Parts: sequence; structure tokens; C-alpha cells
Amino acid sequence: MRGVSSVRGLPGGSPGHCIIGCPRAAAPAADVPLETLTRKELYQMAQDLDLPQRKNMSKQQLIDGLRELRASSAS
Repeated sequence: MRGVSSVRGLPGGSPGHCIIGCPRAAAPAADVPLETLTRKELYQMAQDLDLPQRKNMSKQQLIDGLRELRASSAS
């Protein structure tokens, strides 16, 4: 079985991607630690949440930015 991108459910055959039925495929935003996601998955989340200046961010910068957005939306 081919892998499936956990963000949009698109075909992806590289190792490390979720396969169909993976819990990350359903809801990476709240249930999965951000460190376990790929940069591509983090970027998609950042795009969905309209994180500013996300294009050139590293994986760690995306994690930090997404955490800041979560903190500001929780208050």
C-alpha cells in the first residue's frame, strides 16, 4: 500500500508518511506533538492558520510560530 500525506490525503510514497487510517491523517493539529510532524505538514498547518512569514521558516520556527498562535487563540 502506498503512503498518504497526512495533511491533505494526497498520495505519497516516501517512508515516514502516514498510511490510510493513521491517526495523524485525521487531525494533526491538536492530537499529535508538533515535533512528530514533517516540515511540510507543519507548513500546511501554518498556511491553514495564516501564520505570517511562514514561507522561509525552518521546521523549528514553524513549531514555535504555531505554538504562539495556539497560545494567543486560547486566551
